[in-house]
Amino acid sequence: MSDLIIIGGGGHAKSVADLALRNDYNIVGFLDDYDTDIEIFGAKRLGKISECEKFAQGKKFIIAIGNNAFRKKICETYKLDYATLVHPSAIIAREVVIEEGTVVFAGAIINAYTKISKHTIINTGAVVEHDCVVGEFSMVAPRTTICGVSKIGNNCWIGAGSVVNNGISICDNVIVGSGAAVVKNIEEAGTYVGVPAKKIK
Repeated sequence: MSDLIIIGGGGHAKSVADLALRNDYNIVGFLDDYDTDIEIFGAKRLGKISECEKFAQGKKFIIAIGNNAFRKKICETYKLDYATLVHPSAIIAREVVIEEGTVVFAGAIINAYTKISKHTIINTGAVVEHDCVVGEFSMVAPRTTICGVSKIGNNCWIGAGSVVNNGISICDNVIVGSGAAVVKNIEEAGTYVGVPAKKIK
């Protein structure tokens, strides 16, 4: 059983902690800058995020913070050994690549020849079809469907229950609102909502 330290202590950290236990990790504790009284499944706060490197020897880390920019900043600031966590109920097809720091939650489906890049969140019940790429530090929210041969950029947030049609390309730094339908390529950063999805100011 490997030791794991979780960075973050909010609601997302609770879900990640459950996922870690299901992957047979020993949770050493949590690092969080705000909540000094964290106790999740018996594990407690060890200190601030800035103290992470002093705990690094022989331990894995996972960043349990939903904000894409925060996850990226932590990765750029500290050199740590990151775990990859996949829920036992997730369906992962052959020839799927899941990079370090990524978490895949219960009921998610990732189909063949898809790449999920580092420090990305594939949330509960999300579907990523064949031959897709999901970029670094992105979030695919619960019950989202990304159809085949689509490419999601880095630092994207694909909102709950949204649908990305087959063969779509979405550039970096895009937010897709909950329930939106992306039916054509998105080539400009920003927030897109509605059916079909359109950019809002």
